[in-house]
Amino acid sequence: MVLGNGKSVEFELRKFLYCYRYLKSRFLEFHASFSVQVAPDPGKFSHHGRWSSYAKKCLESAEHLSLVANISRQQIQKLEAAGIRTVVDLARSKRKAIPRLSQPVFERLRTQARLQLTARTTEQPPYEVCSPPADEPRRGLALLPPASRLDVYFDIEGFPLIDDGLEYLLGAVCIERGKPKFVDWWAHDPAQERKAFQEFVEWAHARWKSDPKMHIYHYAAYEVSAMR
Repeated sequence: MVLGNGKSVEFELRKFLYCYRYLKSRFLEFHASFSVQVAPDPGKFSHHGRWSSYAKKCLESAEHLSLVANISRQQIQKLEAAGIRTVVDLARSKRKAIPRLSQPVFERLRTQARLQLTARTTEQPPYEVCSPPADEPRRGLALLPPASRLDVYFDIEGFPLIDDGLEYLLGAVCIERGKPKFVDWWAHDPAQERKAFQEFVEWAHARWKSDPKMHIYHYAAYEVSAMR
């Protein structure tokens, strides 16, 4: 066998012959059934290599079900078997149920397709807040603690391409008089970074002193570890 680096290697035939025969038969079967007029379905694959842009155009022009967010291949197969083959079909479906697909999943997928279609003609993406099921009241957004008027939504932007990095922006959103307000602390060098850190901590601590039930919401664990 000649490898990609041009090096030739030898293997014991009996250890690989059956694998080789299997791959060869698959290769020949593919070519025997190949037709120039029948294009492969890009929705059956998650990666398309150098054909990614072309595959995307095919999926969009066909309104393929794979465009629906968080849909699985098995769910696509069940929907197609029931005659639902496009995003539009799914969004406008009047069916009560789909064989071998649970009712909550079908309703979720149909709602998602409808929202995505609506989003194409609106400036802001539409959304619907789902209430937790009666038997699981502490689920989804219901897991959030009671809101405080002093809650903070916090994020950090960093620049890693210098020694020790630089957290150049500490940004927070809070609610004042019913409207979001953005508060920012900028840093262009380590001294300013230290000052921004100190000012943010003092600002956040003052809010906590006013209401110990306030929360600081952040995207991931990075904000916590960076501030520590």
